[in-house]
Amino acid sequence: MPPALALWIALAFVFWLLRRDAASRPKLSAALWIPQIWLLVRGSRQISFWFGGGIAANSTASYVEGSPIDRLFAFALMGAALFVLQRRRLDWGSLISRNKALCVLFLYFGLSALWSDYTFVSFKRWIKEMGSVVILLVLLTESDPILAIKTVFVRCACVCFPLSIPLYKYYPAIGRAYGMGGGQQITGVTGQKNELGEICAVFGLILLWELLEIWKRKAKPKDRMGIYSRLVVLALGAWLLVACDSQTSLMCSIVGAGILLSDRIPLLKRTPKLVVLFGLVVVPSLILGLMIYHVGNPIVETLGRDMTFTGRTKIWELVLGLQANPLLGKGFYSFWLGDAAEKMWGEFSTITTAHSGYVETYLDGGYVGVFVLVIALAVVGWKLAGEFLRGTMFGRVRFMFWVMAVMLNFSESSFFRLTPMWLAFLVMALDVPQPAMVPSVVDADEVVVSKATVVA
Repeated sequence: MPPALALWIALAFVFWLLRRDAASRPKLSAALWIPQIWLLVRGSRQISFWFGGGIAANSTASYVEGSPIDRLFAFALMGAALFVLQRRRLDWGSLISRNKALCVLFLYFGLSALWSDYTFVSFKRWIKEMGSVVILLVLLTESDPILAIKTVFVRCACVCFPLSIPLYKYYPAIGRAYGMGGGQQITGVTGQKNELGEICAVFGLILLWELLEIWKRKAKPKDRMGIYSRLVVLALGAWLLVACDSQTSLMCSIVGAGILLSDRIPLLKRTPKLVVLFGLVVVPSLILGLMIYHVGNPIVETLGRDMTFTGRTKIWELVLGLQANPLLGKGFYSFWLGDAAEKMWGEFSTITTAHSGYVETYLDGGYVGVFVLVIALAVVGWKLAGEFLRGTMFGRVRFMFWVMAVMLNFSESSFFRLTPMWLAFLVMALDVPQPAMVPSVVDADEVVVSKATVVA
């Protein structure tokens, strides 16, 4: 098949999927386009790439400079999001009060820009991180935030999964890449195989969540085409997840699906605290054991990997040896801006990640940063465990993404990196005050509404 024809067929399929999706949902506000576009870009590649203006990170100067197209795009969306939130009269004081642990985490890394060797660049990137939260707040302040979350993430799956197939098969310059070992990898709409695995895990599980709810509502015959189309998209995501060989994302997907389906497993349905124990204790303990004490070799070998985790342990050893300030770190997003990055590029070409969110946090914020991160994760995890034990589907989804974020950051850098997993984690972790409203699709065990607020 001619490459252009394959791409046009995929684009037509995406258009049809989006039209069906829009027709099957209650009307949401036009402001939803702001987080929708942001998540689509963060789940694929920068705007500058598609317009041929991407920046190659082959020197500190080029990495610091960045792309003016991407800056303009990001600030335009952030400005639009601030305007929407102003119109909606979001109670910022209540928002901060409800999310103290996350606020302290963001505040610390904002302050860390002060001791960075690139203070202005570090602070700009922190502002971009805060701007991303503002964009997500547009999603969470919709009249029906649960419906809005499903809509945005499912539509991302409808775009990214079908387009990844022709890009991989017919446009190898875009849809494939070579790894550090020289092997060819499937990347699809993303820039790297692990990024493809991440979007398959994040978008795919929210699509699975929606399908489970449709199944629970016993969809009418006229809705069957919508179910079939979603099943096709989910199957494409599952194929891409396996084909890209991102074992961390695959494990996250399996664990996430298990949590999502826990109410259908008799033992876990009777004793949901087992799921909470697994998420809050077993998963963090296993990660700690793997990173520090190198336990779990049978598990790693089962996944087709060795205890170097595809060379990650060498990366960790090198970057940890280049940490000049163990207590406070190099400053937010600053490690890859100086001499240390140049030394890493001498070993690993244009690498710009430590391949671990916990190691990355140590590089940026030192031991203090890691401590603040762990406390924030513990506070949020405890809160979302309570949501899970309430027995609602949304409670399971929120706790599921907490567990997945903790797992993924073992071997991938997601914390404060504007990746789909980090954005999904923030969406599920944030408690946003807003007037009480009944969701458009009412499910008695799904609606968790207090007298004056909706927790989203």
